[in-house]
Amino acid sequence: METEGRKLWRVVYPVLTYWGVTLLVSVLFSMGVVTYVVYQNGVSGMLDFEKLMEDALLMLSNYMYEMSIATAVLTLPLMLLYRRWDKKRALRLGKVRRFEKPQPLAYLPVIVLGLASCLLLNNLMNLSGLMGAYDAVAKELSSVLYQGMLVWEILGVGILVPIAEELVFRGVTQSRIEEYWGKKYGIFLSALMFAAIHGNLLQGLYTLPLGLFMGYVYSKYRTLLAPVLFHAAANLLSVTASELGYLNFMADSEPLAWGITVGAAVVVLGCLYVIHDKVWLREFTEESEAPSDGR
Repeated sequence: METEGRKLWRVVYPVLTYWGVTLLVSVLFSMGVVTYVVYQNGVSGMLDFEKLMEDALLMLSNYMYEMSIATAVLTLPLMLLYRRWDKKRALRLGKVRRFEKPQPLAYLPVIVLGLASCLLLNNLMNLSGLMGAYDAVAKELSSVLYQGMLVWEILGVGILVPIAEELVFRGVTQSRIEEYWGKKYGIFLSALMFAAIHGNLLQGLYTLPLGLFMGYVYSKYRTLLAPVLFHAAANLLSVTASELGYLNFMADSEPLAWGITVGAAVVVLGCLYVIHDKVWLREFTEESEAPSDGR
């Protein structure tokens, strides 16, 4: 019988692992940049410590994109290992759950939901003035996520990062919370941790509702592919819109921006209705085949 402390540790340590990998990558890149700056400036440059650190921080800011990719690459094998442990544990305890696979078209509302949610939340943050209030943070985030070549941004921020983060927060963390305390707690707590790990209020306000949507999608589809598709769709819209500017026209007309925002909200509600009402998967057991949602 597991103690509450043991349960809590098992839920938390995958997120701590992700945070630790992020910190490790940051330290390694910082050491490399400082070493390079010291080498470039020579012994005399080391005497001006303030100038040395200013140059190092400026150079480090140019590698934020590479740091996020490196974090995702290092995180993937660790989370896959944790997933493997969880499967072995389920087999040992006789708690293996098997669901039928969703049809390919069943993922369409997930992709549309990811796109509409990204548009809705970004517009709400712009129209509410939050982006203006946190202008410095917003610019820093843009420099981190959107400073590389578009193709690498698509592969990195659009595909690799969503896979790594969904393994952490849905594939491992949410699954473990659900095992102990049920689906509702799994969805909410994993979303809360997903928002908290992003480290600032602006990103937290944006990622919390996204985390709730992805947690709900994962609980319905019972496959990691669903939240990964949602996450990738949202990130790809954000990346391509920022780089190519095809949504900039909304800044010229506030009524138009509000109209598109309301339209995005309607699409979000429509997708959630379709997913809730139309998507259910049978859970296969030794005794019978029963709908996983009690239908």
